[in-house]
Amino acid sequence: MKNQETEYKINTKIGNWPIQAKLLASAVFFMIAIGLFFAMIQVTIHDVLPTVQTLLNQSTEDSHNNVKMSTQEPDEIGDLLSGPDISEAKTSFYKSKDFIFALKFTHIHIFGMSLLFMITGFFVVFFNINPKLRNALIILPFIGILIDLMAVWLKVLFSPYFFFLHIPGGSLFVLVFAIDFGIAYKQMWRK
Repeated sequence: MKNQETEYKINTKIGNWPIQAKLLASAVFFMIAIGLFFAMIQVTIHDVLPTVQTLLNQSTEDSHNNVKMSTQEPDEIGDLLSGPDISEAKTSFYKSKDFIFALKFTHIHIFGMSLLFMITGFFVVFFNINPKLRNALIILPFIGILIDLMAVWLKVLFSPYFFFLHIPGGSLFVLVFAIDFGIAYKQMWRK
C-alpha cells in the first residue's frame, strides 16, 4: 500500500499549479502592477517635479543672495550669517511638518510596500529558476524599500538633495517586480 504522503505529492512549481491558483497569482501581480504604475505617476507629479523645481529655485536664490552679500556692509553680513536660533528649532523639530510627514510616510510605506513584496515573494518561492536568483528576487525589493525610506529621513534631517535616493530605491523594487511579473506570467501561462 502506498504512503498517502507520496500519493498526494504535488510538483510545487508555479507552472504546475491548478488553474485557480494561477488565476489568483495572475490577478495579484496584475493589480500590483496597476498600483505601481499609478504610484509612479503620482510620485512624478506630486514629488519629483515639485522637488526639482524647489531645488532649482533655491539654487537661483542662493546665487542671487551671494551677489547681494558681496555688496553689503560687514555688520549686515554678520546679521545674515547668524540665522535663526538653533536651540528653538531643535526643540520643535518633532512638531514640524517635515518630521510628521516622514513619520506618516514611513508608517504607510513600511507596511504597505512590505506587504506587496511579501505576497510577490511568496509566489517567487515557487518559480522554476536558479535558487540564487530566486533569493535575490525575494530580498532586493525590501532593500529598495529601505533605501526609499532612508531618503525621506535623510531629506528631512539633512538636505533636500537626499530626495534623489528615491530613484535607486524605487527603481530597485520596480525592476524586481517587473522581473517577477514576467517570470510568473511566462511560467504559468506559456508552455
